[in-house]
Amino acid sequence: MLAGLLTEVTLNELAGERTFERGADYFADGHVVGLKEENGTIMARVRGTYYYRVKLWAEDEDLAFECNCPVGRDRVFCKHCVAVGLAWLDRRKQKSGVSKQRTKRDVTDEEIRAHLMARDKNALVELLMHYADWDSGFRDRLVLATAQKGAKSPDLAAFRAAIDKAIRHRGSVDYARNAMADAGESRT
Repeated sequence: MLAGLLTEVTLNELAGERTFERGADYFADGHVVGLKEENGTIMARVRGTYYYRVKLWAEDEDLAFECNCPVGRDRVFCKHCVAVGLAWLDRRKQKSGVSKQRTKRDVTDEEIRAHLMARDKNALVELLMHYADWDSGFRDRLVLATAQKGAKSPDLAAFRAAIDKAIRHRGSVDYARNAMADAGESRT
């Protein structure tokens, strides 16, 4: 079903010409990593300003999508979705020897897992701490996990601080835009 829905024409129609071209550039430059398909869902990460997670799947005879970039969170088919769609199409073409992607093969999750299992525990701790410095969301998860494993009871102050941080909002809220987005969600 997905093979019939996911075509370059469909990607162009969903994204529009400019966004399609930008997504095609991301694909051609090798920004799509970790491409895999499970149970009819295509998943990958796309390196942009950050690494964005993309999912594509068939739903009610349409191509459904999800991307955690700002555009994708607004339920707009973004360049990251285009790049992943093109990478999936390219992978299917690789069997016939016709590939447009300039990157080497993808490393599988199993290969990554085997690499990490072979690493020293201290090296893994340092890797995670380095990543926590870079990704505040990941650091927050580590803080909560550490607070939960505290002495005899969880560290409630750490949980409270995490909740405060999660609901804190800086700047103004565009209530009209949010109301329009909510109305759009109820129709879909």
